[in-house]
Amino acid sequence: MGKPAKMRYPVSRRWRMAALCASAFVLGIGTLNAQTTSGSFVGRVQDSAGSVISDAMVVLRSETTGITLAGHTNDTGDYAFNSVQPGVYSLTVTAKTFQPKAINHLNLDIQQTLREDFSLNVGETTEVVQVTAETPLIETDTTYVGSVVDGKQINQTPLNGRENAYSLLGLAPGVQRPNSNALISGSSFKGGANQTIDGISNDDIAGARMSDQVPSLDDIAQFNTIGIDSPAQYGNGAAQVIIVTKSGGNAFHGSAFYFNRNRFFQARNYFTAPGSRIPAFNRHEYGGTIGGPILHDRLFFFSSFEGIHSLTTVVRGYAMPPLAWYCQALPTVPAGCTGATGFADFSANGTATGTSSTGIIYDPATGQPFPNNQIPLSRISTVAKRFLPFFSTPNVPTPAGIGNNFSYASPTLEIDPRFSIRLDYQATKKDHLMFRFYNNRRQPAPYDVGGTDKFGNYAVLGNIINQFAGNYTRAISNSLVNELVLGLNKRADPRIDQNYTLDPTTLVSGLPATDPGYGLLPTVNISNLQKIFSTGSSFSHQHTTQVNDNLSYVRGKHAFQFGGQFLAEAESGTTYNTGSFTFSGQYTGRYHSGSGQNSNPVNAFADFLLGDINSDSTSSNDFTYYALFKSYALYARDTWNITPKLTLELGVRYDKLFPFQERRGGIATFNPDFGKLVLVHGTPNPSIVARYPGILVDGAQNDYTMANWLHLQNTNFQPRLGFAYRPISGREVVIHAGFGVYYDNLSLSDLVNNMGNQVPFVLTTNYAPASATSDAPFLTFDSPFPAASSSVTANPAGYGVSRTIKTPFNTEWNLSIEGEGWKKVALRATYVGNDARHLHTPFPINQTTPQPLGGPGEPANGQAAVPFQPFSAITYYLYGESSNFNQLQLAARRRFADLTFDAEYQWSKALGIDGANEETVTDRRNIRYDYGNLDYYARNAFTFNYSYDLPVGRGKWLVSDSPKWLDAAIGGWQLTGVWKATSGSPFSVTYTAPANSPGQPSGRADYTGGVLYPGHKTPKQWFNPGAFAAVPSFTYRYGNSQRNMVFGPSFSEWDAGVFKNFALPHAMTFQFRAEAFDVLNRANFGGPAANISNTATIGQITSTSADNRELQFGGRINF
Repeated sequence: MGKPAKMRYPVSRRWRMAALCASAFVLGIGTLNAQTTSGSFVGRVQDSAGSVISDAMVVLRSETTGITLAGHTNDTGDYAFNSVQPGVYSLTVTAKTFQPKAINHLNLDIQQTLREDFSLNVGETTEVVQVTAETPLIETDTTYVGSVVDGKQINQTPLNGRENAYSLLGLAPGVQRPNSNALISGSSFKGGANQTIDGISNDDIAGARMSDQVPSLDDIAQFNTIGIDSPAQYGNGAAQVIIVTKSGGNAFHGSAFYFNRNRFFQARNYFTAPGSRIPAFNRHEYGGTIGGPILHDRLFFFSSFEGIHSLTTVVRGYAMPPLAWYCQALPTVPAGCTGATGFADFSANGTATGTSSTGIIYDPATGQPFPNNQIPLSRISTVAKRFLPFFSTPNVPTPAGIGNNFSYASPTLEIDPRFSIRLDYQATKKDHLMFRFYNNRRQPAPYDVGGTDKFGNYAVLGNIINQFAGNYTRAISNSLVNELVLGLNKRADPRIDQNYTLDPTTLVSGLPATDPGYGLLPTVNISNLQKIFSTGSSFSHQHTTQVNDNLSYVRGKHAFQFGGQFLAEAESGTTYNTGSFTFSGQYTGRYHSGSGQNSNPVNAFADFLLGDINSDSTSSNDFTYYALFKSYALYARDTWNITPKLTLELGVRYDKLFPFQERRGGIATFNPDFGKLVLVHGTPNPSIVARYPGILVDGAQNDYTMANWLHLQNTNFQPRLGFAYRPISGREVVIHAGFGVYYDNLSLSDLVNNMGNQVPFVLTTNYAPASATSDAPFLTFDSPFPAASSSVTANPAGYGVSRTIKTPFNTEWNLSIEGEGWKKVALRATYVGNDARHLHTPFPINQTTPQPLGGPGEPANGQAAVPFQPFSAITYYLYGESSNFNQLQLAARRRFADLTFDAEYQWSKALGIDGANEETVTDRRNIRYDYGNLDYYARNAFTFNYSYDLPVGRGKWLVSDSPKWLDAAIGGWQLTGVWKATSGSPFSVTYTAPANSPGQPSGRADYTGGVLYPGHKTPKQWFNPGAFAAVPSFTYRYGNSQRNMVFGPSFSEWDAGVFKNFALPHAMTFQFRAEAFDVLNRANFGGPAANISNTATIGQITSTSADNRELQFGGRINF
């Protein structure tokens, strides 16, 4: 078997030139920026009587690299250091006639404004008073609400899946659903959160979400989440996830680690039959880091490597044809073939004759039964024989019929290596440069998506990531600092079907060919059996070129920042199409009787063997695109320390978005004013245009060009206001409040994927016999696509977008009170309000009014009633819907001695039309019909994470004088854990309209007013079906139940770790780790079946939403 096609990155000369020009532009003006990752030190220097000391010298020193910065206090005794990289620092203050003072071990976080006030005693001594800093529990000078997880907490937290740093989001305020499309304090619509790594955007362009590829956890110095009131330099959503990677220092440091979990320490799923074997599972995670100096005090490096090698399996059942039906037709007759020689043997189905057709296989050529229910091999289609090797031999006895007679443990083998290296160079005391490279080549092979050993899975499904980031910081003066950031992200996403070497044209004549290495199986649907299918082969590339610049200026009590951002993004790809064939059994199920022909479908596999097709389809060609996006942003920010008790945050941001440009494929958009598709770009397929005369207009003649086909909003101004007020001297109480407007990037994946993947560029042609009651097969494997019989898609689907687009935005406001209470516990109460507007919404513009069909004076069918002919469904994208969000957060935090913890309770209410999931509006005449609880947001949520060093052993509270041998056994134990609990997510109860009421819409059911839940909710009955009813037939309306009015099962999971730390020679340590995910093995149930038309399953739960308990063991060496 050959190798999958090799992935390449098509970077054009034009794009390289664009990146160089953008860099030159920014270097020339020096005043653009966006996503800075630095922080600030501020404070006031006073004497012991409280009088300010001006012109005192303040020296800031990095304890890691030894680099220093110096400044002086102003007339009010205030000092400030801005654009300082996160890390550990010391501050030293000297002034004439006063005793010098230093505060050491100050930990500065991302975007933190750390206040350190000094009180100096009178004296001429040169001895510096040394003070060790305490980590502040409360942010005293910032207006936003967020959290920072540092490298120590990352290593101490039991994280279920170290390859995904987004699990750290679960430790941040206001977060639900901690993943790449996280819900953070009301970021309820798609793309409502933005991520940066070392100041460079790391978002998925087409998916309008944060990228799922981030550095190794051991490579992250700090992971910051700003959920509320992010400053003006941040855009692309109200919530921000800011990651800063580790840098080297003057001493060599590093680590090495290994973790393993496997099926022997894995609990059985709740719905797995008792006594059944747990599927194969073995996961290895390994890697290490090293960092240190190349040139002392000047040049430093830090590098990391992490590898994941994981095998998981999922056992599924499939309905396969019995071997006797086809084994004699295989190229080599297998052992165990019980079929009669020379025949496809259906005799086990029964051989009785008469008016009943049960089990009888009829010859379509004669209308008479095949003798003994056996089809001669000479009658079996040559094409059908080509598909037979793709059926698996049944391996499960099913006495009551075929059923799921084949069991297969479908594997996913994940190989995920990651490498990064970072260089930091202090060229002079005023010039600092940073460069980082990150590579990830994640290619699970194979990858299970529900197929069998012979079809339906991926041979490769992966990501190839290369990230480049550079930073140049220049201290122009003590009060003026400029920071330039350059970045390039390159991503390839190969999706290679397991039958990638197959040429579909060798199976069935007339199917479209694919490029070498992207082969596909066509879909073969056989009633009552597992269909043959392919997952689809495709590839896509994304490139993001970014230039940021930030200018920080301190004057008096004001800390100004000015800057902007330029982004150039490209996405390209190809999706390969093939065909499909459906067999219903209608031809071999026919028989002669005294009353004529009757159709009694019996065995669709018999139709398949004869090659007699019920219906089929094929696509005209593959879909290829190359889309370009551009945007820029400007901002200004002023942090005004009005008094030591009051800080005011003032800012404004402007974002300019440009319509995406298509360079390779085509773009056509439906315009309701014309009632036609408008050709914007590309060359239509002449044969498709000929089939649909009059539905396409030339864009060039109607003022449509690539530059103006979308009219985007140019008034994307975003004010940001906030304050931090300390009513009591010191850090005991702080009141934060903020207000801001946050514009989001447009969700363009639908535009890219649909505007070019439709008429007149791509067409799926459906073929069916003229009469559904015809006795003679009209479509066969020998002639599957005959032009004479083609009932071409007479009513193609269409896609369009409103030409005037308003940018989605959030208006957010908050009020927060923090106080430091008993035993070093900080308490916080926060209210968050959020109003989102202009959300991306698919609109069914060609929807019919519910009405009777087929009667006298009525439309013959639904298609005859649509307003825009000859189209069937038309998805028309609007930017006009809204949502609102309110949340209360109550939190407690402790950072003291050997015990640290964070706890937060959230109460949330999220209402809207649901722009988050981009669900199509139900009723185009009544959009408010879909207003209700938003998906995914739980009404109640609680998180608690902790770390406790047991007070046992040398220097501890208990057995403090133990000898070394005893201390090695009883000392160094640590307990850590995370508990997450949420109430259930909402869902709607639906019904399916009956076939005898044509024109009646399916959808939400009627609510009859009964109680929603039984007295005791169980997986067998989660809600009360009696509270709902189907909409009565012939009423032609939608159901009256509210959207998402019922809530599903709650979620609760406790992940815990027990660590043992050992001291080794040469300042090395070893840590043994035992971790359990879902310690209590609680079954967290999925959602119940909610369609009341399916009476057998309504209200029942048959799946879980998370894995059951897993144990992980590992070790880590630090040096």
